[in-house]
Amino acid sequence: MSSGLSDVSLDILKKLDYNEFGDRGRLAIVGGGYLSYNPPIIAASSASRIGIDSIYLLVPEKLTRLRCIDSLTISVIPLPDFKITQGVVQRIEKLIDRRRIRADIFHLGPGFTGQRGYIVELVNSLDGRGIGMVLDSGSLYPEVLNSDVNWDNIVITPHEGEFRMLFNEELGIDLSRYIVVLKRLRGVSIYLRGSEVSSVSHECWPTRYGMGYVVSGVLSGLYAYTRDINLSILLTQELLLKTCEKISENGCFHVTVDDFIEVLGLIIRGLFSTSH
Repeated sequence: MSSGLSDVSLDILKKLDYNEFGDRGRLAIVGGGYLSYNPPIIAASSASRIGIDSIYLLVPEKLTRLRCIDSLTISVIPLPDFKITQGVVQRIEKLIDRRRIRADIFHLGPGFTGQRGYIVELVNSLDGRGIGMVLDSGSLYPEVLNSDVNWDNIVITPHEGEFRMLFNEELGIDLSRYIVVLKRLRGVSIYLRGSEVSSVSHECWPTRYGMGYVVSGVLSGLYAYTRDINLSILLTQELLLKTCEKISENGCFHVTVDDFIEVLGLIIRGLFSTSH
């Protein structure tokens, strides 16, 4: 993985073959909880700007009545509980086995809570089916990181507090096992197998609640779109930085997450239109 954004080439996207529905990627996002419904919505809205073919949004059933979804590519699937339980894990497994969910990538954790053991069970189940994952805040526990899964197909996206909590000497979790996209207050840092390989920041980076889920939503959408974990990380950095640069042209004041996602969509359409 290169450390410089100048090395990112959208020409790689020209080599991707898109002929049938689903070729542009399918993403499943599992999130939401008692107090936090916006995170999976923010992630799904951000991922939808990539132009992937479909997004499955799995959230607690009672929360599906509270918010409308702003994209017709997002299919809402209700879950039976407010947190990750054995029943939720079994429902997701049945939906996959019955091909009701046909996702290339699962994005787990934005806003959800649950028993750690069942989150581990879900991660192991998806890994056993060969499904790549983005593990977001809400799914990051020591028990999850100690799971015996294929970490080459998984990105973890902690915020700074979670990063410091998980990777300390007391817990003894080896950073060199993981691909990490660290969500900082004013940017993103990338750790590949224990070493920081790149970092992006900008003065117009919104620090309001929700920006971290924009980052992980874009990343998971690009991962589903490209099927390439390294390329998706590099493109995420490029798109986020270009979006900040565009926002800064008109001043940085009062930039909301909604504003950021809207400009992000314009940047993505402009960049991707030159790659095909």
